[in-house]
Amino acid sequence: MSRIGNKINAGFVATQMPQVKFIKELIEYTGDTAILDTCCGTGEVLRYLAEQPDAALNDEEGLKNNIITYGVEIDKGRGAIAEDNLDNVVIAPIESMMISNEQFGLIFLNPPYDYMLKNNSGESERKELVELERALRYLMPGGVMVYIIPHYRFSDPRIARILSTHFNNVMIARFTDENYSEFKQCVFIGYKKRGIYKEFNEDLFNVFTKLESEEFTLSKLPTLEKLAERAKEEEGRNWKVPVGNTKIKTFSTRLINKSLIAGALNESTGLAQFIGQTKPRSLDISGKRPPLPLSSGQIALLLASGGINGLMAAEDPNRVHILRGQEVVSNTTLEEHTESGTITKIKTKREVSIKVITPKGIVKKLM
Repeated sequence: MSRIGNKINAGFVATQMPQVKFIKELIEYTGDTAILDTCCGTGEVLRYLAEQPDAALNDEEGLKNNIITYGVEIDKGRGAIAEDNLDNVVIAPIESMMISNEQFGLIFLNPPYDYMLKNNSGESERKELVELERALRYLMPGGVMVYIIPHYRFSDPRIARILSTHFNNVMIARFTDENYSEFKQCVFIGYKKRGIYKEFNEDLFNVFTKLESEEFTLSKLPTLEKLAERAKEEEGRNWKVPVGNTKIKTFSTRLINKSLIAGALNESTGLAQFIGQTKPRSLDISGKRPPLPLSSGQIALLLASGGINGLMAAEDPNRVHILRGQEVVSNTTLEEHTESGTITKIKTKREVSIKVITPKGIVKKLM
């Protein structure tokens, strides 16, 4: 099982920037495209990969390629930072996301190194495998996959089979010594195969199975630094990201964002009208004198409804009274027993209660 710190961070392991710099030297953008990180953290890695030097110009128009970044992050704190670094960010579990398939020219995948529940029966599955299967759907044919996991996870037969079947022109390298020892990570880079039929590469599969051995990993795999040096020295040693859509049609979560709903409701004129129509209406008869004297029954109704709560003033201060009227509602239950059963009747009784405080402080209840 994973370490406690890994649980606290929701399985998040940030890719060290020295390694990201080597990875960037291995990829080249051929035009406008969208790139994705399904576990983007603060978004710094994907932003760095999307940045282009001044020399990287689109040959046709003499402009830089338009690289649009998309990220998904489960942690609100990291997600808030990612919103400043990336073009499009959704703060939600990746499991809740709805994303268009085969739309991204490059996917950077450094998944959580942990287990996840597979179903309600309690079965578990490795996230490294689940996220690879998920990302494979989002990557366009001919797109570039950058996949980072510990070396021994590549020996998982299911992971090895996916990589050996769905990708070509692949390379795997390990982190440099300064960062390798912490999680013993290696990087897989390759193109997603085009077409419906995908041929299984048994030789590549056998290499992946040998990566369970750290001795094999350290002795046979080049470091990212060595791989980046080869790309500079030899033509065609890097991976070219294909041109694609920059605006992804579907990129959202099934979960409801309460803050967005609250903001929309506050701006809704319909909600304001609804509140105005449904709120209790207050009876205000202050400053209004009836055209005719009120009968005792009318006065009682006004008192019961609260219409003349407050002071009853007169010219003589000694005759000022404070009145309070209310309606008291009570229910009486009656049961009638018959041969076929019991009939229960509930009778609602409404009574008027009027209290008066005299100038001398005496409280009287009139009804």
